[in-house]
Amino acid sequence: MILALVTLSASHHSSAQSREVTFTRDVAPIFFKHCAACHQPEDIAPFSVLEYKDVLPWKQTIRQKVSAREMPPWHADPRYGDFANVARLTQPEIDTITSWIDQGAKEGDAKDLPELPPAVAGFEIGKPDYVLAMTQEYTVQPHAADQYVYVTFPTKFKEDKWVQAAEIIPGNKRIVHHVIAHVLPPEATSGAAISASMASYRKKETRPRSAGSRQQRSSCPESKASVSEWIA
Repeated sequence: MILALVTLSASHHSSAQSREVTFTRDVAPIFFKHCAACHQPEDIAPFSVLEYKDVLPWKQTIRQKVSAREMPPWHADPRYGDFANVARLTQPEIDTITSWIDQGAKEGDAKDLPELPPAVAGFEIGKPDYVLAMTQEYTVQPHAADQYVYVTFPTKFKEDKWVQAAEIIPGNKRIVHHVIAHVLPPEATSGAAISASMASYRKKETRPRSAGSRQQRSSCPESKASVSEWIA
């Protein structure tokens, strides 16, 4: 049985290498399914995957990140449980993307392009039962180093709640890199209470900012989590 699985994987990789792979027919369906939630115009990712012209300049970065399984980001351990919204690429999908790039990243016939994924307005998880929102804007200075910002949201719940889904919506997706949500115990009074546990996670590095001297403002990220720590 193991030999059969290895043979199937090798066979698909060989097939992807031997036939012509194009963006519109082979790669776009993968991107639309697994990447477009973030990689679309004016969203949190640095480029959109909805059009060939926007993908092409990033092809080598895509190859590197996909081959290393760093993208799409999915940190759940595959040895423990199955997830309905798993974002991990299969090996055949990775082979298709890398073969497309190795063959010269051809666009293909426009008629083969699948229907664009629907744009989501508001919450992707549906109408939430409870929304927690920042009450003040936070201004990010141009060309500033990464900044961790602690924001505490009092839930005012009178009883324990079971959270089935949570979603965080930044006010300005172009400057918020990621958000980490925590639930604080009753004795904790602010996000600073978890700073020690996050020490090993932080990386002291800077990222170049987009050109221009304007200040970029991030209005309130909305969240169903009790505490959000977000990095701009």
